[in-house]
Amino acid sequence: MDNYQRLDCVKGLLMGMDKQLNDLFQKDNLPENVKTIIVNKYFEAAQELLDEGETVQEKILAGLGKVKIVVNGKKWLVPEKSISYKELVQLAGFDKNNLALTITYNSNTYSGKVCYDEFVKLNNSMVFNVVDTGDNNES
Repeated sequence: MDNYQRLDCVKGLLMGMDKQLNDLFQKDNLPENVKTIIVNKYFEAAQELLDEGETVQEKILAGLGKVKIVVNGKKWLVPEKSISYKELVQLAGFDKNNLALTITYNSNTYSGKVCYDEFVKLNNSMVFNVVDTGDNNES
């Protein structure tokens, strides 16, 4: 993709974001300082999109402290620091006290398992699989 094609893509994304931001500002009575933060992140994201090719939405989410994750095929927007076993179980639609679940994850930098009462540090676009193993050892 050459620079002119990239610029056309950016223009299209920004036009869509303009509408989304306008709708957000109209529906929710956001304080002015929050609007300012969002708009600043919006323009920073647009510039970085030109520079790096990432989507405007991902940059804005990162600037607002949110990341997108996928749990059992469903996308979620969550705070970016970490997520617990119980939170992942709930997002997957299981009982949070079910011990008969196996949770695995993949990110761009690492993969692994989440055990009961553990947390995992989040990266954008992490994929989690929560599977009922049917081996519940509760008394």
